[in-house]
Amino acid sequence: MKKLTIIFAILFFSAISAKAAMITVDFDRNTPGWGGTIIDDEYSQWFTVSATNPNRSFGGYAIIWDAETHTDDSDLLTAELDALIVSERNPGSGTFRPDDEAGTGATILFDFTESITDFTINWVDLDEPNALGNYSIAFLDELGNELFKVTFETLNGLSGGFTLANNSLNLIDPKLAGFDFSQYDVDKALVTFGGSGGIGSIQFGITSVPEPTTMVLMGLGLAGIAGVRRLKR
Repeated sequence: MKKLTIIFAILFFSAISAKAAMITVDFDRNTPGWGGTIIDDEYSQWFTVSATNPNRSFGGYAIIWDAETHTDDSDLLTAELDALIVSERNPGSGTFRPDDEAGTGATILFDFTESITDFTINWVDLDEPNALGNYSIAFLDELGNELFKVTFETLNGLSGGFTLANNSLNLIDPKLAGFDFSQYDVDKALVTFGGSGGIGSIQFGITSVPEPTTMVLMGLGLAGIAGVRRLKR
């Protein structure tokens, strides 16, 4: 009986143990009509998005800039990618065409449905290399308390960091600055812009809960074990 119990314990905890997964969200869809889309709950399976823009009276909008149709931004156009930007133009205007905010202090907040175990961001067209201290990613807990903040200036020059150039695509990895996700419950990532730029994609780690089918199968297994024991008696 003891042996059977040990086997069951191993199976049970294997079934309910969390499974780590890396999720990549690419904002470069190359889909007609995607450009100009205001992003808020389009990815609500994993996160919601909100933006602030202290430079504009109409507030902040996280919006898709489309490389194929929004050709009036020569910097982003050279990158040839769709990107998530903070709009410097009012989406409510009749002649609205997305363009990224060039002023300092605009933000995009990713509010995740569960704590994340990793986070990287592909930054498109970082135009103000002299203002790297104003570009940052802050990691927050569920209540919005700041746990850790890394500026792009911190990452500059580190091995595996990024290249400063207009129209470049840079993978920003906060772990290079010594941030250990395992030490915190990170629920939000706040990206602050020091000037022009966009987000091509993000990648984050999540720990998923057991699937319902797994628990059902474990229940059936328990019932089978109990039946075997009764037959042996």
